[in-house]
Amino acid sequence: MIKVMFPEHSALDPFYEPSIEVVVSLWPQTWLWWLVLAVLMAFFARSIWRRGLRWWQDRYRREALVRLLAFESLPADDRFLRSHELLKIVATHCYGRTRIVSIDEAQWYRFLNANAPQPLFDPALVVDIYAALYQERPLTETQLSTYSRQCRAWILEHQVRES
Repeated sequence: MIKVMFPEHSALDPFYEPSIEVVVSLWPQTWLWWLVLAVLMAFFARSIWRRGLRWWQDRYRREALVRLLAFESLPADDRFLRSHELLKIVATHCYGRTRIVSIDEAQWYRFLNANAPQPLFDPALVVDIYAALYQERPLTETQLSTYSRQCRAWILEHQVRES
């Protein structure tokens, strides 16, 4: 049988453990925490602003990529000419009309390669592009798909330098 330490009607019955409710504020207690919060919010706001600005500045790239994708359904000759024209439009938007007009056709792909992080347009393909433009020798489907990939890569990767 279990021996009960206190009888059922003990003198200690009226004593209960008091419940103590501690109110803890979740707000910072010192001014330094407010300063830390303000600095973090400023960095966060700056980050949001810069991302929004970058998104806004890159809207021409998104539009050019949509157009380039739409060219895939065109016949080969049309696709080639439209892609070539689109590169000129994008470059004119980025670098200004006066700078682009001063570049002759022989220097065009050198200019595009110079404004990309790495050369994108293969010199052998550039010779075939000139032949397709001025000697009416059509590009093969492989060359055309390579050219489209290079155009897409340039639109995505070109760097606009102030000069």
